[in-house]
Amino acid sequence: MENTRKLRALVSAVMFVTLLVGFSKATYAEKMRIAWQSADVNIVLMAAHKGEIFKKVGLDYNLISFPSGGKILPAMAAGEVDIGWMGEFAALTGFSNGIPLEVFMVAHDWPSYLRVIVQPDSGIKKITDLKGKKIGMAFGSSGHNHALAMLEQANLTAADVSLINIQPAQLPAAMLAKQIDVAVIWETNAGLIEQNGGIPIASSKSLNQWLLGIWIVRKEYARKNPEKIQKFIRGWSLAMRKLNDECQKTLGFESARIKQSPEQLTGLLRRAGTKWPSFGELLSNDYMGKPGQVEKGRLFAHYKGLANFLISLDRLKAVPANLVEVINTKPIATYVAAHPEDANNGPVCPK
Repeated sequence: MENTRKLRALVSAVMFVTLLVGFSKATYAEKMRIAWQSADVNIVLMAAHKGEIFKKVGLDYNLISFPSGGKILPAMAAGEVDIGWMGEFAALTGFSNGIPLEVFMVAHDWPSYLRVIVQPDSGIKKITDLKGKKIGMAFGSSGHNHALAMLEQANLTAADVSLINIQPAQLPAAMLAKQIDVAVIWETNAGLIEQNGGIPIASSKSLNQWLLGIWIVRKEYARKNPEKIQKFIRGWSLAMRKLNDECQKTLGFESARIKQSPEQLTGLLRRAGTKWPSFGELLSNDYMGKPGQVEKGRLFAHYKGLANFLISLDRLKAVPANLVEVINTKPIATYVAAHPEDANNGPVCPK
């Protein structure tokens, strides 16, 4: 009898713990899992997060840090994150490899945010001097794409150089230790390398590349949770408005995280030529295309060009037949319809 009571007590305890664990997992899963890159500049995201704007609009979420966009893709494929911030090239790589994702917002437009930086004593003056050199970048990232485009423009191939896979946060140390001759990297690490004597010889603009910071979402999550996507967009829009109204104060959230003064961060943004497109601009052919006509937008043409470029390098067999599905304007269009006053919300900070 005593043993029976003990057994029942044990079973009850196990069931309670099982239910508790299940409840905890369900509670966690209900939160939007936002993948971001800690080695990148996240001004609007930090304003919405640290300024508690996401909280004010009712978004329940977790921020999950990754070193690069290429590292976010496996987590998205496994359903471990719901939305993620990365360069547009990484998103194309994931989509072309069957990850069910879509771009729902272009956050940044950066002509000079990503740069090719060389050792001061390397003898490299221009991209045609790269033969035989060691070039570091994060494979699968926008840096990787820029490196391949750079080699093509210089009439070189990957066989003419050594391409080395190094995560963004490790590139300044690799350059300082002279483990590589060239770094293809974006801010803030680009600025750190230049502070240590690195010399920039090219940028996205000079390489005729279009570098964007974008937000992607798992297709299934977007279909099942449109209201959460709307809360995220609402928080993002209010953070951009805050950036316009209180530029230096709002920059302070990110400057504290990356340990740079607001003035230094302002300099970084100016070096990069940073632009935050307004939602109205996103829904034009200058970016994502008009609703229902994404194939006429610049982003689709850009993706098609990138796909053909990868085909020419034997890194992709064919342009995905469903490439148009990589862009989804519905979330932004839905938001603008509900908040038409936010159609022209692109910040002009720093002035």
